[in-house]
This record gives sequence, structure tokens and C-alpha cells, in this order.
Amino acid sequence: MKKIITALLFLAIVTNCLSQVKVSDTKVPELIGEIRLMGKLNISLTKDNGICELTYIDEKFTQITNYKSFLFRESDIETIYNLLTSEQEKGTKKTIELEDGGRLDIEFNKSMGSKYITIYHIDKAGVIGMCRMNLKQINKVFGKSTK
Repeated sequence: MKKIITALLFLAIVTNCLSQVKVSDTKVPELIGEIRLMGKLNISLTKDNGICELTYIDEKFTQITNYKSFLFRESDIETIYNLLTSEQEKGTKKTIELEDGGRLDIEFNKSMGSKYITIYHIDKAGVIGMCRMNLKQINKVFGKSTK
């Protein structure tokens, strides 16, 4: 009888301890813009609590899909957009220092009459990620497309 009471008491205590789960609502970040190629997310820009996150597929990899991202303040979004869309000569390079210790190296190029940029994202560990966008894609990602 003591074993049954002890087992029931132990079961009640364990059940009570495990039922301390707290549920809270999660806020979904606001989507500013995105590029999908054949239904697959390629580049997206979201904002949440004054922080913007640009997520992209690292183009260095051809066999696997490797998503990378970097953060910047919402107040810097116009500055970054203006830099990316500015008229620069072919081969011009610009650098943006990120708050987390990483940096963005932006290279302006032209191919077949179309201008595009290549963004090299170097995180604080020195790992390099890369993505390319043309002017139309930049406008779409930053929510400036006119439709």
C-alpha cells in the first residue's frame, strides 16, 4: 500500500512540475519585400522592433541552399537603399560596417547593358556570403516597386 501511495504522490509531483509550460504569442516580423525565383525564397527584407533583417541565399553554393542574413537598424534602411541604387561606375566598391562586427562589401557592375550589384557579406568570424541584385530586384526587396 505504501508503494502505491508513494508512486501516486511521485506521479502527481512529476505531473505538476512538467505542467509549468508558459505559452506566449510570437510576433511575426513585418515583410518589407522579397524575391522568389520559381516559388523559392531568394532574398527577403523584414523588420521587427526597429531592426531590419536581410536574408539571402548564398550564391557561392551551387549544390545546396544555404540561407544567410545580416541585421541593421530600421533608421538606416533609406541610407542603404540610396547607396545600392546610386549611379556608380562599373567596378566601384563601397563598404558598410555593421554593428555586429561584420561588414558589407558592395561592388557595382554592368553586364549586357544592365546594372547590378554584388553584395559580399563578411561576418565577424570572417565567413563570406554573396548575393546579386539588379535595380528592379533592389526596388522590390526594399518595397519601392511601383505596381
